[in-house]
Amino acid sequence: VNAFIVELEKSVVVVDGTLAISSSTALRQKADALGKPIEAVLLTHGHPDHYVGLSSFQDVPRFCSKGALEFAYREDVAKAPVATMLFGDDFPKVRTFPNEIVNDGQSLTFGGLQFTFKDLGPGESDSDGMWLVKDGGDTHAFVGDA
Repeated sequence: VNAFIVELEKSVVVVDGTLAISSSTALRQKADALGKPIEAVLLTHGHPDHYVGLSSFQDVPRFCSKGALEFAYREDVAKAPVATMLFGDDFPKVRTFPNEIVNDGQSLTFGGLQFTFKDLGPGESDSDGMWLVKDGGDTHAFVGDA
């Protein structure tokens, strides 16, 4: 499971969630410990180990592509029963999904930096994407499992 906390000057952005309640709670605690508001969670794709942890970020805008959201819903129907059996009470009974849609090439500004979504199409999932952020002369890419 890959999830990232991006600390900006006055805020925080989280990229991807985790799979279990315990790991998403720990991710949220680490982000909150920075003492800055969490502006958004950015999802790279709709596999459960990337969206299920959004349950710890219900109060934060959650962004992904339409394709990733549709795939996440299909994954949830197919995999939630098995995950519930495997994880028990550590798997949320009700999952939280992204609530904001982004399009290929769309940029969002958080903490003065632009995060640009790039739709990669089908790959490791039916709809993969990556988030690019430029900071000074450097470009950072959050590619999920691509």
